[in-house]
Amino acid sequence: MGIGAAIIYGIIQGLSEFLPVSSSGHLALLPHFLHTTDPGTFFDLWMHLGTALAVLVYFRSLIWQHVLLLFRSNFFLKKDVSNAQDLSLLKNLVISTVSTFILIIFLKKFALDFGRSQRFITFNMIFFGVILWLSDKFSMKNKNKLEDQNSLMNSNIRLKEAIIIGLSQAIAIFPGVSRSGITLTSSRFLGLTREHSVSYSFLLGLPVILGGIVFEVPQYLLSLGQTPQWGVWLTGLIVSFLVGLATVHLFLKWVGKIGLAPFFVYRLLLGILLIFFA
Repeated sequence: MGIGAAIIYGIIQGLSEFLPVSSSGHLALLPHFLHTTDPGTFFDLWMHLGTALAVLVYFRSLIWQHVLLLFRSNFFLKKDVSNAQDLSLLKNLVISTVSTFILIIFLKKFALDFGRSQRFITFNMIFFGVILWLSDKFSMKNKNKLEDQNSLMNSNIRLKEAIIIGLSQAIAIFPGVSRSGITLTSSRFLGLTREHSVSYSFLLGLPVILGGIVFEVPQYLLSLGQTPQWGVWLTGLIVSFLVGLATVHLFLKWVGKIGLAPFFVYRLLLGILLIFFA
């Protein structure tokens, strides 16, 4: 893979990670259109690291605030009532993340064996696009309990809801599903506003991506038969970070106005194109 291909990978990852269109599905399909060898799932994970860093930078104040709260409080023990509301987001993220990792353990082998199939990606792109659109329509017709909240920290997600969102995120191990898309879908069905759903989804992706890097790096390095092309890899990482940072800002700014229907249309059209032309 050359620098040009790495730039394309970085741009696609930076755009598609935060939009509910499946970054993994797009990355898995890129070799077919670029006529290159598939760099594999670890390179995809490396591209995800760039967008994870974008989330860390964009939400740095909120993340740092909760890191400090973690060390100053009893966390899951509700002895300090003054911090209970502020800690709700952190607790929910931990619960959702644990749920995600538990289900991923059971799904990982099947996803590695069959997940990168073009037909499977096409099915996921269309099917999960449909339920994304339905979740947005359903939540709009049924005004929910969180609609009047103006802060992500004040979104009173219950234990059951945090578990459901976490389990749904695990399904995104299959390319074409979309991690942000499936968490947006479950969040909207559960009654979160678009803005809360997007912010929670972005933050929830951090532990999964960073955890995947930690677990996969040793195994990848041991399996290498040659030195990685670090210049190419760093190029893709930097591009995915910069494009991802811009995408986070714009998506958070526009999602309340445009809704999720345009992304359903995009997924549907892409799926149809893949059926007939790929």
